[in-house]
Amino acid sequence: MALIFRYVAFFLLVTSAARGESAPGEGLTLDDAIRFTLERNPRIAALREAHLAAAGRRLEAGAWPNPVLNLDVQDVRFGDTPGQTTMVRSADGALVERSRGRTSNSGFKESELTLYVSQMIELGGKRARRIALEEQGIQVALWDYEVERANAIAQTRQTFIGVLAAQENLALRRRLAQVAGEATQTVQVRVESGKDSPILRDRAEIEHAQARIELATAERALTAARFVLAAQWDDREAAFESVRGDLYQADAPPDRKSLESAFERSPDLARWTAEVARREAALEVERSKRVPDLTLNLGWRGTVLPESEERNFDAGGALSSVSRTHPDNGWSHSLVFGASVPLPFFRRNRGGMAEAEHLAAQATHERRAEYAGAWARIAAVHSDLDAVYAEIAELRDRVMPAAERAYAAAQVGFEGGKFTYLDVLDSQRTLFRVQGQYLDAFTNYQRGVAEFERLLGVSPISMTATEEGTSE
Repeated sequence: MALIFRYVAFFLLVTSAARGESAPGEGLTLDDAIRFTLERNPRIAALREAHLAAAGRRLEAGAWPNPVLNLDVQDVRFGDTPGQTTMVRSADGALVERSRGRTSNSGFKESELTLYVSQMIELGGKRARRIALEEQGIQVALWDYEVERANAIAQTRQTFIGVLAAQENLALRRRLAQVAGEATQTVQVRVESGKDSPILRDRAEIEHAQARIELATAERALTAARFVLAAQWDDREAAFESVRGDLYQADAPPDRKSLESAFERSPDLARWTAEVARREAALEVERSKRVPDLTLNLGWRGTVLPESEERNFDAGGALSSVSRTHPDNGWSHSLVFGASVPLPFFRRNRGGMAEAEHLAAQATHERRAEYAGAWARIAAVHSDLDAVYAEIAELRDRVMPAAERAYAAAQVGFEGGKFTYLDVLDSQRTLFRVQGQYLDAFTNYQRGVAEFERLLGVSPISMTATEEGTSE
């Protein structure tokens, strides 16, 4: 009878563990895992930098064109100009006076310097449309970050659920190995006392060996799952020993009609909405390039005044006088200004506008494709959640209790001599198979919830709570 009570106590332990009533213990929580991922995941960090880079492009897009400082130097000569001879004759043709003049203007001595500033004035609303384009680029970069963030959170949640399920499976396999070991000892005693055949002892040992093999497999699976989870935040050591969470929790999925209201908030769909707006803003930028820009010039022009020398000779050819001219100011100053506008005869940016139009149309088609694909994925996940939730309810309300009662009855009947060990073995297999199926159902449900949150950006549990509050 003591053995019977021990097995009954074990049934209660198995049932409570399978229903999620065991103490949570210490370990890594889901919130901790998500926080580590958001802080250390390299892909999230890369897209965070991309968003900051887009903000930098927005800052640069609002800047005015830089002014241009220009310097023109003209009339730079390589030598003095040739001398000039002037002869004065009387009415009868006799030479009265002769003079020779020379201007020293080699090099920069008679150059013209123009120093002016050019400023381009953008017309056609180019600056405003360029700013609008980069602001839409910031939105796209932000949604890229949000999409990757949602992917990382969903992947972390999925792998966390995998570790949690591996822990539960390991605990289940340990209990199975323990039960198989105790059953082997019981059968051994019965064989030695002549109550059972040695064949049953061999069967019990085989079951015990298989249980130990499954236990070792579960241990390796848990180790692998821990490393996969740690890789989400670039941790190669998997320093945590265990995870802590409630795997055995399942609320009814939301109604199918309520999905459409939350569908527009999908990060993937919102990203493509922003991308369409960015492509349309790029088209407006290309259209603004049809209007030529105006360039204004304003500056100073200075001319170097040269020195000159004149020699006068009498009719006999003798030098009579020498005169030199020195300007009072060595420079002649003037103000210069002007404007220039390109004439759009040949290049009117037709190709740029055509490219931008087709890229905008491409984004619209891609958004439609993403809309259809996202809705198909959401509908598939919703159908899977409904099916798994129904499976959980069936296992919890009917299958699990029946398997537990059958196992307990087989154990009591075996001790009383009414059933053989094969009957106990068969009921034991059935119970543990149902418990494994129960664990798999909750694991699939939690993974479906994680995928649901990834696609919609909202938890189905919160949607269900909202519906109930609205109905009330």
